[in-house]
Amino acid sequence: HRIKGRVRLGDSVEILPIFGVDYLKSSTSGRNNGFGGAPTLDMFDPVYGQPFAVTATPYDLRAPTNWAVRLRPGTRRIALELQRRHPPRPRQKRRHDRRHDLRLRHQPQQRERRRHVHQSDYGVSPYVSYSESFKPIVGVDGYGRTYQPYIGKQKEVGVKFEPDWLNGTLTLAYFDIEEKNALIADASNIQVQGGKRTNKGVELQGDFRITPRTGVKVTYTYSHARQDIGEAQTIRAPLIPRHQASLWVDHRFDLPNSGALTVAAGVRYNGSTEDQHYYPGDIIPSYTLFDLMARYQIDRNWAVQLNARNLTDKTYVSGCDFYCYYGGERTIDMQLQYQWH
Repeated sequence: HRIKGRVRLGDSVEILPIFGVDYLKSSTSGRNNGFGGAPTLDMFDPVYGQPFAVTATPYDLRAPTNWAVRLRPGTRRIALELQRRHPPRPRQKRRHDRRHDLRLRHQPQQRERRRHVHQSDYGVSPYVSYSESFKPIVGVDGYGRTYQPYIGKQKEVGVKFEPDWLNGTLTLAYFDIEEKNALIADASNIQVQGGKRTNKGVELQGDFRITPRTGVKVTYTYSHARQDIGEAQTIRAPLIPRHQASLWVDHRFDLPNSGALTVAAGVRYNGSTEDQHYYPGDIIPSYTLFDLMARYQIDRNWAVQLNARNLTDKTYVSGCDFYCYYGGERTIDMQLQYQWH
């Protein structure tokens, strides 16, 4: 739940407070690492559906209450955000081995966060951000070891440009992310928890209007991501390319019947990656994908939108992390939207 407010202290001072509370309690159970030997199959006279035994380790994991409180006092020029989240305490379950006890949460949760932004009269807004997070992880790995909670820290320093001569914004940021107990691929077919993973890089974003009807969004990210494998080996983190970029251009056509048609096209670039743990020296090539979007605003409430991703239906390998993965095929969907005013 989140509550927003507005308090005016004078002609030039206005406070925009935000107060929020999160609450979660959950449990899960299942079987881990289920494998068995299948019977032989005659390729010339196959008989399908023959039974075979599968052995697996059961688990029953219960999550204690997880709650958080957010408070954001601020003005239109300066914002300071404070957030405190209590990590759940592990509680012994009633059945099965104690090593399956756990904490639960599938989404990373911010435990403490501070962000300070100041906007000058010249359209330049430097900011500093620091956050800590944790994510209790459910389950055990293929060796029967209970997953420990994921822990992360992120520092970010950036500057946002919004000058009078530019109808839009440009943001340049440096980020430094450190993660512990992150899940990594393993030959057991079940993820294990590795050592520290770091990702340092630079991100550039632009969002501006070329004309009243034409807009452009552009992003570029450079990442230097490293993953500890054991105590003596550090490798390039798989699945994370050093270079990523995207461009999105949209244009609105005003039609005679007072409706509006917006057409947009985009291109996404992902640089090469490498799984230095299992396939050292095998570089996964970079790939570029194209997207399209068309949206027709029927009236004030109704709109219909058509989306196409990977327009050329490009076949590509998105990355390797013990297993290798094909990227998504061409997808097309249509949406009918209604908005209340």
